[in-house]
Amino acid sequence: MEIDRLNNVVASFGPRTGGELLFVAYPALHHGNEMAEPLRARRVETERGELWVGLGASQSKGGLAAMCAAAAALDDRSRLMLAICSEGSSTHESSRVLYESLDALPAGAVLTVGSRCGPTST
Repeated sequence: MEIDRLNNVVASFGPRTGGELLFVAYPALHHGNEMAEPLRARRVETERGELWVGLGASQSKGGLAAMCAAAAALDDRSRLMLAICSEGSSTHESSRVLYESLDALPAGAVLTVGSRCGPTST
């Protein structure tokens, strides 16, 4: 496992050859520095109904779960890489650093996202 200068995490299960498939989770750490209590999950009332807010309260857990399920389903993980992108300011700097830090770019990448944050319309 490696952690780069912007706190992106990359794991591989063998030597990197450039033939791997990279799964990248993007847990949407947006703007926690602008919240009064970013680490305290809480319920708030919005025009869309009651929602959970706070870092880690609800956003993008589906993408992380998909990445873990993909890794668990494979018998041979030697051609698999997993990454968690720390992007939180919408600058794309963390994504750029993540890919630049790889000694061999993977053959392909899958961005796993999912961020349904609240009640659905009826």
